[in-house]
Amino acid sequence: MDFRLSEEHIFLQSTIRTFVSRECPRESINLQDEDNAFPVELLAKLGSMGLCALNLPEVYGGGGQDLLGTSLVIEEIAAMSPVLAGLFANTVLYGGQVIAAMGTSEQHERWLPQIGEGKLVFGCHPMSASGIEAYQDQAGYILNGTTPLISLLEHADFLIVSAGLDVGDDRQIACFVVPANADGVHLRRSDMVGWRGAGSGTIYLEDVHVGVENILGGPGGSNQGETQVEAIKAIQHLAEAAIKVGLAQGAIDYTANYASERAQFGRPIVSFEAIEHMLVDLTVDLHSTRWLLRHACWKADQDLPYAFEAASACLQALNLSRQAGLKSVHILGGYGYMAEYDAERYFRDSLVLYSVNEGSVLLKSEIGRLAGLRRRGRATGHSGFRTG
Repeated sequence: MDFRLSEEHIFLQSTIRTFVSRECPRESINLQDEDNAFPVELLAKLGSMGLCALNLPEVYGGGGQDLLGTSLVIEEIAAMSPVLAGLFANTVLYGGQVIAAMGTSEQHERWLPQIGEGKLVFGCHPMSASGIEAYQDQAGYILNGTTPLISLLEHADFLIVSAGLDVGDDRQIACFVVPANADGVHLRRSDMVGWRGAGSGTIYLEDVHVGVENILGGPGGSNQGETQVEAIKAIQHLAEAAIKVGLAQGAIDYTANYASERAQFGRPIVSFEAIEHMLVDLTVDLHSTRWLLRHACWKADQDLPYAFEAASACLQALNLSRQAGLKSVHILGGYGYMAEYDAERYFRDSLVLYSVNEGSVLLKSEIGRLAGLRRRGRATGHSGFRTG
């Protein structure tokens, strides 16, 4: 196997690193965290660079599916600003990737151009925890219900939700694209100890009317919900894994730099075995988790089953980011608890990533299902989806 990144991916990685160093200085990100502000203007800049069109068909300015390239961009951004990385992921994956792969040609024309320019944000609730019901009437569908805590909810222009649907004696699942400003959509924001500025919260839908044109995949998509949910869950796991890997990288880099500059007993503290070994353990875990994520992305881009690898990468990255945040505070000692040092921000953000959407318990249950541990035989996973 060839583990090298392509020249295009290396150039993409270099481009986004330059962008982050220029547009996301550490002082600015810390100020946004302190003010609970949201870096929405940076999304438009990413759009102007063509990065929001990464997974769109060529006719809309993209080059087709490139989940590996997208994960590289998310990682680089998340090392400094997980919130901005989440905003980018929502736009490019929950918006562009999902609509391009599952939407109708009319839905493509309606949403993809603005997504590619970074002008539309899509929110996607955890597909394994839907509490929404849909009822059909003469004009379309009426949605009622609520969802768990969702990140970046307050800033979304559209929401992708799955809902239970009774069709005769059958029980089906359908996915809907719901305007966030539609009548009956209520968003309750929740201020959290980390992930500040993300506008996370809970959705309450009360008699929200959507037309058949807002069914993901059009009217014929009402019986495609289960397949769509499985595919969206896989892409959620890839996105979350990339954010967590990036956060861990940022925490490790920050802590290693501090340990190289901080001196005790006449030498840098990184030269002490206990400190060095903590950083070595984190670095090894980061390396293995990143390759698990890249393997999942490669399989997705090859249209091979990747749901198991995506969920596994998400679980590994979840534990990695939590340990990276915790060890950063530990190595900095008393300074790790001070707001002027980034260690406490990385730690707070890692805790939110651990609890929001899917924690380790749900992920392990999902991995067990995909691995076929509850029955004999081997699972094949989901084949993913392609665009273009």
